[in-house]
Amino acid sequence: MKRKAISRLNLLANQVSAATPKYVQSCLEWCGFDEYLTPEEIKHRNFVRKTLEEEAAPKMDKYIHSTEFPFELVDVIKKLKINGTINKGYGSAELSPMMMAAAYVELFRVDASLATFFLVHNSLGIDALYLTASKKQLDEIMPKAMTLEKILCFGLTEKDYGSDATSLETTVTKTKGGYILNGNKRWIGNATHADYVVCWAQGASKKGIEGFIVDLKSKGVTTEKIEGKMSLRAVQNCNIFFDSVFVPESCRLEKTENFVTGAGKVLKHSRVNVCWAAVGIAVGAYDSCLKYVSNRKQFGKTISSFQLSQEKIGRMMGNINGMIHYAARITQLYYDGKATMGQIALCKAWCTLRGREVVALARELCGGNGIILENGVMKHFIDMEAIYTYEGSYDINILVAARELTGKAAFK
Repeated sequence: MKRKAISRLNLLANQVSAATPKYVQSCLEWCGFDEYLTPEEIKHRNFVRKTLEEEAAPKMDKYIHSTEFPFELVDVIKKLKINGTINKGYGSAELSPMMMAAAYVELFRVDASLATFFLVHNSLGIDALYLTASKKQLDEIMPKAMTLEKILCFGLTEKDYGSDATSLETTVTKTKGGYILNGNKRWIGNATHADYVVCWAQGASKKGIEGFIVDLKSKGVTTEKIEGKMSLRAVQNCNIFFDSVFVPESCRLEKTENFVTGAGKVLKHSRVNVCWAAVGIAVGAYDSCLKYVSNRKQFGKTISSFQLSQEKIGRMMGNINGMIHYAARITQLYYDGKATMGQIALCKAWCTLRGREVVALARELCGGNGIILENGVMKHFIDMEAIYTYEGSYDINILVAARELTGKAAFK
């Protein structure tokens, strides 16, 4: 009996040994991400990955150093056939929700600055117009936005109002044929090279925050790049100043009457994509880290073979697994029309928190070399800090969720 038990254990050990690869090269496949995609979508995702790795990744470090935007890579984004994401018509890629998620993961896995340019234009620009604009407005702007001939940005945050987005000081007043816009916006991505900003202001109707499409070449509009930024270094975040800017009546977003029907609706939508941004950065950090520790030798063997290293690698993968499947569930609920703002906010908060741990562990495993840009980990480390905060800080997103859970609001 004892001999049989030992024999079975040896057989099991051999099976486990034979089934265990030496090195998991695809973190996403190991997590089962491909189960969410069709065979055609996997093929498209692989094309996106290969193109970004070959044509974008090798060029990004110089832009991170110079803090300039990589205009040469806009043509690479066009080649990916993902612009417009899930939206219908006007030349959109018309992706499924999970193929859109895969595209965001691949973009953020390669570089969060380049990915943020895409996210701002699509998730906060194109998607905002689909949610709030009239057909006439879409007909005018969308064809060129879909081809990236015209770039969009999103003007909500102000110098003194970030989380408290319903207290904006930017205002519009009614005038003949339109409105006069006054105020300023801060942290607006893409603004130095965008053509239009979807701008949110205290409305002339006194009902609350309303939305407007503002041509950034309009008289009275000035933009100023924010310098000294250590995260998302190639993204051109700006201050925008509006000094008695005339906005035609035709540029008011007809479906917005207040924060809930306008900017709030857009944030509910875009925060789903920010969950995937956190996944992409975490995957990028993991991939770069595993490559490093699998080749770096200390004390006569690779770093990846030490128990402490393997604990960290396992913890990173556990976090990434949780992030992927949590984000996938929220994505499904949202596109089924069942996700609440609190559910989405909690997913965004949790994914960025867990992602923050992943990038910290990746940097730790790479030791002193982890802070060098060329090893690929440090940029993910610093970029996750921006994702942790943008589209609502961790604390605010948690409180949005807790408001639903307790029935009590901790803030107005």
